This record gives sequence, structure tokens and C-alpha cells, in this order.
Amino acid sequence: MTDIRYRADVDGLRAVAVLVVLFFHAGYPGFSGGFVGVDVFFVISGFLITSLILKDLEADRFSIVQFYERRFRRILPAMTSVTLVVTVAAWFILLPPDFISFGKSAAAMAGFSSNIFFWKQTGGYFGEAAEMMPLLHTWSLAVEEQFYIFFPLLLVLFHRLCPKHLGRLVLLLSLISLGLRVVGESSPETSFYMLHTRGWELMLGALLAAGKRTKAAALTLPHRLQEAAGLGGLVAIVAAVTLHDVDAVMGGWPISNTLIVQILGAGGAFLVIWGNSAGGGRATISGRFLSLKPCVAIGLISYSLYLWHWPALVFPRYLAANEQLTITMATLMLLLSVVGATLTYFWVEQPFRRRQLFAERKPLFIASFAQLIVVAAVGSSLAYVAKGVPSRFSAEVMAYLKTSEGITQNVGFGLAPEKVREKALQVIGSEKGGAPDFLLWGDSHANMMVKLLDGLASEHGLSGWHASFPANPPLQDAYVFKKSKRSDIRKEFNDAVLQLLDEVPIKNVVMTAFWAKYSTSYEDGSYNLSRHFEEKQRLFAEHFKKTIRFFAERKIELWLIQDVPSYDYNVSHALAKNAVYGDVSQVSQSLAEHRQHLAFMEGLLKEVSYDGLHLIDPAEILCAGGECVTQKEGRSLYQDSNHLSVIGADQLRECFTPLFARMAAPEKGESQAVALALVNE
Repeated sequence: MTDIRYRADVDGLRAVAVLVVLFFHAGYPGFSGGFVGVDVFFVISGFLITSLILKDLEADRFSIVQFYERRFRRILPAMTSVTLVVTVAAWFILLPPDFISFGKSAAAMAGFSSNIFFWKQTGGYFGEAAEMMPLLHTWSLAVEEQFYIFFPLLLVLFHRLCPKHLGRLVLLLSLISLGLRVVGESSPETSFYMLHTRGWELMLGALLAAGKRTKAAALTLPHRLQEAAGLGGLVAIVAAVTLHDVDAVMGGWPISNTLIVQILGAGGAFLVIWGNSAGGGRATISGRFLSLKPCVAIGLISYSLYLWHWPALVFPRYLAANEQLTITMATLMLLLSVVGATLTYFWVEQPFRRRQLFAERKPLFIASFAQLIVVAAVGSSLAYVAKGVPSRFSAEVMAYLKTSEGITQNVGFGLAPEKVREKALQVIGSEKGGAPDFLLWGDSHANMMVKLLDGLASEHGLSGWHASFPANPPLQDAYVFKKSKRSDIRKEFNDAVLQLLDEVPIKNVVMTAFWAKYSTSYEDGSYNLSRHFEEKQRLFAEHFKKTIRFFAERKIELWLIQDVPSYDYNVSHALAKNAVYGDVSQVSQSLAEHRQHLAFMEGLLKEVSYDGLHLIDPAEILCAGGECVTQKEGRSLYQDSNHLSVIGADQLRECFTPLFARMAAPEKGESQAVALALVNE
């Protein structure tokens, strides 16, 4: 029979898992890989759940209803209690757009599908938006819940049809899931959130139980081997936590660093549990350490502690002017989480698990489904009916959030390369036919300038073409990557634009992009030249110089727009929050700080300067007084952290005066007429 005696060392391992997650989320130095605590949790869960199921199967008393009763008692009371408190806090703190997202996430959590919701909602676990979602951490609970739905049924089937090969079948499932995880390297968000690419970790734990590592069997193994396994497992977990580099490997290795440390973390947990299976007089050094009372105590409250810690960190970060937490504040919130977890463990978890509340199964099921329905209904109502309850805030606050007014969908944004080759581009300004007076080329930062340039061109009787592509630096022959996936279409788009400039005599090109994103350590999880800082700068410099030479050799007037001041947070949201809780003047940065971000780019521009290169610097307007402004007359100049709103872009009208004056000058008329004639031929 499978041995499921109480394992103090497993509770100690739980403590290790939850603490590294907490320290990672708090931003403690040395814990960049602390997210692997979740991987350790998955292995523990797979081991314990499979052990319980196999024990009942071998005794011929397994009941799927009883299994789900245990899961309901273990998971739902604490989860619902914490969610209730978090919802109340969110009512008073979250702005309407964030409250809408919160309501949707609560409804998804009640449907055991929050991992799917966050997979669709965020740009990855390390994405900017993820840090402000109070229920983000419930994605891992959803993965386990989905595992609990499907795996017991598979285990029952395997046990009845081929009990002698149970371990091999579990191993096969684990290998299949790991294979899907490796193949999924090109889709990192999917690999992170979904059961089919996370199941191998749960299966590792299941493999321990299915392999019947009972006390008697483990005692036949050399004690030194067990010692080595236990200590080696802890070392592997520590290595995963402390040595992890968030950047994915761009070359040389077929898998990312993230997957490497996940394998280390999950494999380490496997070794620790296996190495301490003998128990009794065969205790190991690692087992004795993990069985210490402080470790066990933290392990016992680990579930509630995991539930509390993330919202405890999110809300003060949300309220901070720069949406950042000091280590001191983060530590304070973690200590408060320990208090909340302790109270939840004794007042909520234990009464339900010991049947002091809802002792009978039927009332428990009724209450459980009722609370899930209530959570789903409340969340859906907040999101879809009440629309985030904007009446909670004043008109002044809501005005800062209205950044989408006047924004239209530009057909030239994300244009297919073949459309560029066919010269089927978006016209901005006056429709004149033939060659345009100028071309606007770049990424989303070019797209945000379209409305301004359209108006200015119309005022001057000029015509332009617009060609921009999201997350794509306008660089010749450059490939960009998202994690380890190369984007060929972005290079094809740039190739098509440069081919167009060889075929159509366009004399002026306005080029802009989020230059800091592609040339510095800025990271948003989107497409980039490289995940390694030095390599990124080398590639950017190489392709930028090549691009400038392209224009210089063809004597094209290049009007390069430098970066607008960018921030580490959503500016419009920060303004709205500071209008309630702080001071909107805090949402800014100094001109000197902005210049630091531009240092690398400005150094390159000195190297590639030619007579036809003209610089347009938004900081001359936005940072005129030495401090970069983010709002005007109660309206945000930004849509998010780095894209200007229509109002923000309109502030830059004076920056383009030299461009339109030059294009509209009488002496330029003859050359424009010649250009049109050449195209019409």
C-alpha cells in the first residue's frame, strides 16, 4: 500500500516554496528566480493528491465525490474569504478600468479558469499590466483545480486497466507535457499559464506516489544516496532561485533560461521528497532541516499565505505615485500577510477541514457551489453591468482616464508587407495622387503621430503616406524576437518600405519609434532585437547606422523624431490615482532623467549625422521647464507609459514647423512636380 504518513519535511518544503515566491514578488535581491516556488508547489500537490487517491484505490474505497469534498474543504473556504476582503479593498482603491478587469478575474477564478483569463489578459507574467492585478496569483490555483478535475479520472482508468504499468503511464504523461512545454517556447505566455504545459510538474509528484516509494522500499536504498538526493534537491532549488536570468536565451540553447530553472526547481522538489521517503531512523540532513518547527509552521499556513501576499503587495504598489514599492514597505506587507494567513488558517481552513463547519457533505456542496456562483455573479456584475462603477470617483479623476478620445484606427498601422509593395498605403493630409511629399515610417510611436501630421499636412496642402508596424524598429535588415521566436514579418515590412523608397521619389521621410525600447535595457516582454543588453545595443547600433546610410546615399531628407519621455507605469492611471490619493505633480520626471534614457541614442546620432538628417525632439515642448509634464488642464498627455494621447501629440505641433515649412517652400515646388511626373509615368 502507498505510504501517506504525515511528512513534516513536505510541509517544510512548502515553506521553502512559498517564501521564495514571496521574496520574488517583494523584489528582494537574489530572488530573481523565486517564481519557481510555484513549480515546487505543483510537484508537492501531485505527490500528495496521487498518494491519497492510490491509497483509496488500493483499498477499493475510492470515491470521486469524497475526493472533491476534500478538495472543496481544502481550497474554497480560504480562497473565498480572501477574495471577499480583496473585493472590498478593490472597491475603494481600483479605478474603473482596473475594477472591470478585477471583476472579470474574480468571475474566472470562480469558474476555475483564471489561468486562461490571465493568459489572454496579460502580456506575460512579467508584463507591466500583471503587476496591478490583485487576483493574478490565482492562475496557479486554476491549474491545480483543472488537474484535480481530469487526473483522478485518468488515474482510476489506469489503475483498473493496467495497474502494473501505472508508473510508466504517469511517466509518459509527464514526458508528453514536458515535450509540449519545450515546443511551446515560441509561445511563452501559453506555456506559463496552461495546464498542458504545466502538467509535467504535477506529474513528477504523481510519479513519486505511483512509483510506490513506501517507507519499506526506501529503507532498501543506500542512505548516502538519500542524503545526496535530499541535499542535491535543495541545492537545485536554491540555484534556480538565485541564479536565474529573466532573459530568454537567444542562441546556443534550444530552451529558455526560464524553462531551465523550472526544471531545476521541479526536479529539486522531486529529489527532496524522494530522498526523504524512508523516514523513521533514516532521517536525512535535508529532512531534519525541513522538519524544523519554524519551517513546518510556515508550511502549514502556506496556502493562506500565498492567497494573501499578492493583493497585500499590489494595493500599496497601486497607490504609490510611481507604482513602485520600497523594500521596507514590501517587507511590512509580507508580515501583515503572515498575520492574515495565520488567522485564516485557524479560523477558516481548520474548521472546514476538521468538519467543525458543514460537517455533512450535502450542505458543504450546496454552500460551495453557492459561494462560487455568488463570486462569479458579483465579479461579472462589476465588470459587465456596472462597468467598474465609475460613480465612485469624481469627474476630475475620470477625465484623466479618458485618453482614447479622438483616437482612430489607422489603416496604415500593422499593414501587410504586400500592401506596402503594392503602394496601397494610408494617405495622410491632402489626397493629391502620385508621389507623396513625405512618408511616415516606424512603430506604434509613428502611429500615435498620424492625427497630428494629418492635420498639419492638410493645413499646408501636402500629402503623406503612413506605414508603421507594432513593436517593430524601423531598421534595415534587422530581425526582432519575442522571447526566442523570430518575427519574419517585421523584417519583411521594413524591407518593403525601403524598396518603396527606391521605387518612388519621396524626398522626405519622418521616422520614429520607441528607440529606448530597442536600444537600452527597457523591457516590456514584447519584440526586441535581443534579450541580452550588450547584444541588443550592438545590433541596434549596427542596423541603425546602416539605415541612416540608406537615406544619406539617396539624399533623402530624414526627419527623425526622438523619444518622448517614457515612464515605468501607466501615466493616465497614475494621474487619476494621484488626483484621489496624492498629488498629480508627482507624476513626472526631470529633463535630466529623460536625457539619461536618450544618452545611447544621442551618441549614435553624432556618429551618423549628415546634411539631410534633422532631429525633432519632443522634450523641447514636453520638458520645456526642466520638468517633463504629463497633463494639461486636467487631461492626460499619455495613453499609457510611453504613447501620447491625441491631446499629448497635439502639444508637439511646433516641433514639426521646420518640416512643413521646408516641404511647402516655393523653391521645393519644382522638385515635387518632377517627382509626381516620374511616378505618373
